[in-house]
Amino acid sequence: MLPPKDSLETTRVLRKTIIASRALAQLNGMLTNLPNPTLFLDTIHLQEAKARSEIENIITTNDDLYKSLVADKKFDNPATKEVISYKQALWNGLEDIEKHPFISTNLCIEIVQSIKKNTASIRTTPGIALKKCQRRNNLYPTHRSSCYQRENGQP
Repeated sequence: MLPPKDSLETTRVLRKTIIASRALAQLNGMLTNLPNPTLFLDTIHLQEAKARSEIENIITTNDDLYKSLVADKKFDNPATKEVISYKQALWNGLEDIEKHPFISTNLCIEIVQSIKKNTASIRTTPGIALKKCQRRNNLYPTHRSSCYQRENGQP
């Protein structure tokens, strides 16, 4: 459960944090020497968007992605369009966080709307609930009756 009972600030973790901090500082220094640092960050966002989309079984190629970027957002397939929308949503979210340094519900809604290109919002209809089963120490997104079914070994 969160927060963890054990301290996360161990010597091992702190040493790794120092190494990571130095590596980020070095990368930041290299980025400032680039003529257009945004181009580097844009490719990272694009690759992250592609990887996230593959998890949802939305498959596209790097060639299709870069061709669509060069061809003024001309999309030959819906998978490429969704990956580009996701990448743009990442940039929009980053810009918003730079203006307001916190993540709000409205920001999350805006990001989802940007990805899906619709007016999606927070679900208001009942159906899925986050419940703690009595014999387990875990939270599950469940339908109201499935916690009981899982505890008794039924599907």
